[in-house]
Amino acid sequence: MIPHTSTDAPASASTEVADLEMQNQNLTKVEAAQVYVQMKKNTRVSRNLRACWFFRHLRQSAKFTPLTSVENLTEELTLVSVIPKDPEVKLAHGQVYEVFIVPDTNVTFLSSQYRLSFTLDLSPSLMSVDVHNGEYIYNGILRSLNRCLKGLVAPVHIPGTDVSYCPDLYISVICHTPVVCSATNQVLVQGVKINQNNIDYYLRHIEFELNQFEAALSSSFASLLKFYRRKESLILEEIEEEDLSVQFNPTDHMGTPEAGFTNMLRYGILALQLLPDNSSSGIIVITDGIVGLPNSFEIERLLNQLRNHTIMCSFIKVGTSSGLYRKLSHVPHIELMQAIATATFGAYMGSAPDVKDEPDEVNIYHRAMLYWSFQRGLEGFKYDLTHYSDEDMPGSISWIKKMLHRHPITLESFGIENLRKERDKRLVRAGLHNVLAVRLREGYTLKSISFSQDHREIQVKMNFPWRDYGKIEYFAVATWPLENENPVTNIEVAVEGSYDLLHDMLCKPSDVRSPLRLSNIKTLWTILDRISATDHMLEHLQSFSSQPIFYRTPESIRSGVPLFNMQEGPSLNMQLQGSEIDQFAEFWEEVIQLKTSTWQKWLHSHRIGLVLEHDRQFPKYFQVPNASSRFTPIQCRQAMASLCLLLREWSTFVLAENHSYIKFLQ
Repeated sequence: MIPHTSTDAPASASTEVADLEMQNQNLTKVEAAQVYVQMKKNTRVSRNLRACWFFRHLRQSAKFTPLTSVENLTEELTLVSVIPKDPEVKLAHGQVYEVFIVPDTNVTFLSSQYRLSFTLDLSPSLMSVDVHNGEYIYNGILRSLNRCLKGLVAPVHIPGTDVSYCPDLYISVICHTPVVCSATNQVLVQGVKINQNNIDYYLRHIEFELNQFEAALSSSFASLLKFYRRKESLILEEIEEEDLSVQFNPTDHMGTPEAGFTNMLRYGILALQLLPDNSSSGIIVITDGIVGLPNSFEIERLLNQLRNHTIMCSFIKVGTSSGLYRKLSHVPHIELMQAIATATFGAYMGSAPDVKDEPDEVNIYHRAMLYWSFQRGLEGFKYDLTHYSDEDMPGSISWIKKMLHRHPITLESFGIENLRKERDKRLVRAGLHNVLAVRLREGYTLKSISFSQDHREIQVKMNFPWRDYGKIEYFAVATWPLENENPVTNIEVAVEGSYDLLHDMLCKPSDVRSPLRLSNIKTLWTILDRISATDHMLEHLQSFSSQPIFYRTPESIRSGVPLFNMQEGPSLNMQLQGSEIDQFAEFWEEVIQLKTSTWQKWLHSHRIGLVLEHDRQFPKYFQVPNASSRFTPIQCRQAMASLCLLLREWSTFVLAENHSYIKFLQ
């Protein structure tokens, strides 16, 4: 039987399409000045994910219906609020709007879960007297922590809506002291979930633990002073030269200010690793700002670690802004804290204001530590009461710059002119999305997005906030709409900064006499060289899908034979020979040389912790040496061998035994 073909079906289909077009034409068009996007729970948070959402909706229309709740979101990123450019336009519930996101739209991202690590600086400088308030600066530590935590758990509505926003907050609080001999537990609370119902209980617990820590620290410091006096008396009694070698050295028992600052950040990074995954991460350091400046290489290493893990680093300063001419040389390093906060999309707050009189409103702590936007990396977190300049404080770095850059007669200050020097121009055979993904993971931030006059090219300008007096500009141009096959991106790299910076960068290293300036210039050159190496590595990884020889596994290594040996660096297995093996190993040799610390920049990496069983029965007193003054070794070779066997059977091929295993996903 031949089925009867109806002529009404095409007509009905065309009618539905016409009705849909009519509905789209009847939708109210809204150009967004600011939008809020929320990530659902258990969503992997990354700058790349947020940038992809922005570019996917750029110059596109999106249907938006004002929400009544943000519970049970289904998509990874959901548009939850739109603030129109026209202030007279008000969005009504139940009505569908056609929202346009333009290049100058400010996009703010919210998360459903946060993990925050608070580090309390208990260095000796906090025991100085605050003349303005008539108290010890140390008293402001707990007060600032109380105000910050109460501000974070305060109820709030998403701007532009009546939707209540109550994310999950997991915190850890750690104390830092430079006294090395103190064996007191420095963790006050670890991994607790706070909300309005239990915040008072945990604040009382933190206060009790902090008092216990203070008492133990005082006892340790008293014993340290007794030890110092006893050593001093021994030296005075014994005049022999050999006894002078036992002099007491305070630096052996007290950490340096430079090491203290880096340790505070390392404590925060370690604490975040013990909190729930798939959360927006942040480190909040409460300090008086009197810290030592580490060398440029150490700062760059810490910043790279924070950027790779998408950690916002914020600072809350205690103590008043004015001082008695910086008594005892206690000068806070405000510019250092502002620079680190800006480079990591964090916030610097010169004080901790009380926000208890702002119910159901977005307070300063919500905007500083829960809200995330690309503009943070350009100008930092701006707040009138806290983001002040200390150029009127005698002795501060800004005050010194003001004195150096002013007219000798009129005493009028003039700004330092920023210059721009082009560094490199090249063509990268990779898509714009992939180029931006790598740069965003390195700490670059979007500065501006524009289109050519014929709208056939997109121009993205990114900034790398290297120092307050110098930035690296990364300019990328690609065809629009973005191509999926054989994409190409034009790159231009330039350095923008003061004349002194560009002069030192172009001079020979022997002409720069200052060790500090020479170290900064070497760090800058290292970063510029790394940009070129990163683009080359990106091209290499993008060529994987275009060359079948790179993913067709040779027959000789399918049985579990490792491709490389790792005795002294990666070297091709001597048992494997042939042109096919050489071409296959040419691609994977650069992959195996990637450091595990940089995997986050190139790959979606997950860390899985395993507990291996020991080979022999666990010794009863493994911490006590035996009769021969040796400790009993604890080895897990059998469990490790079983794990490697499992990975060998699971993987497509073995890149290096006991090191890397590759699995191709179908």
